[in-house]
Amino acid sequence: MKVRMGLLALVFLAGSVGVNAQPGGGMGRGGGMRGNPERMEKVRDQMAALRAFPVDEVWAALSLGMDVPDDKLKVIRVIMTDAWKKRQEWLVLAQEHGSWKDVKEELEDLKKAVDGQLKSVLDKNQQKALQTLLKQNERANRPGRL
Repeated sequence: MKVRMGLLALVFLAGSVGVNAQPGGGMGRGGGMRGNPERMEKVRDQMAALRAFPVDEVWAALSLGMDVPDDKLKVIRVIMTDAWKKRQEWLVLAQEHGSWKDVKEELEDLKKAVDGQLKSVLDKNQQKALQTLLKQNERANRPGRL
């Protein structure tokens, strides 16, 4: 993981050398996303990365939406706090260097690791309840819904 993070940082650094600010970056006249496919793609990639592992939604479902005993919740809190910190580190790197696709992949890997850790703490019924809550939340948060 550290090697991959180091390589990613190196790629970001190499890609940022010689980059100049582009005119029209504001949302005013000529600066919006319409007619700017590169900016639209970047925003899409950013949104996909942010959705790749919604740590806050998982924690809310576990701690507020389910009846999880305190002893299990203490273990889960450590797992989720660590995941939150790692996610924040990746998001900062992406924000600084603009490589949202790579960060999305890292966050998907982090989600898989956390899912494995949660499976070792939660029983089958709790795992099923968590998946149900997350799917309900996902449907409720789809764009275009009121």
